[in-house]
Amino acid sequence: MIVDNIKNASAYFCLGDDFKKALEFMKDNMETVSESVVLDESVRINYASYNTKKKEDCFFEAHKKYADIHLILKGGESIGYGLTDGMKAFDINEENDCIFLEGSGTDIPMEPGSFMILFPQDAHMVGMYDGRSSCCTKLVAKIKIDFSK
Repeated sequence: MIVDNIKNASAYFCLGDDFKKALEFMKDNMETVSESVVLDESVRINYASYNTKKKEDCFFEAHKKYADIHLILKGGESIGYGLTDGMKAFDINEENDCIFLEGSGTDIPMEPGSFMILFPQDAHMVGMYDGRSSCCTKLVAKIKIDFSK
């Protein structure tokens, strides 16, 4: 897991061409994108806007085939983080590459301009508020991980 500000995006281009492509698109289009975009067969950018919820109404998830980049555009949220090794799966949606998990982690406050990169071993709980509900608008890059390399 990596947390930083989008102004430092170039520091993570070393993660590979797909990460560079996603981060550049996200940084360059923060003010204009308002729908999901497919960049190519390995990278898609999802646009999301929702009201944050109480922690007890949220859950951890992880992915086997994709890394995520969550970039906050407006509002904010806390994202829970923990390693999947210490958690128990209670549901799996193979079609959407989503494992739903029970466990505990650390809550990380996210504000406009901050992003979090999550890999398959990183469980994350999105959409939490700290105090009261607010609208969070963000981009989520889904980057296909090639385990054959």
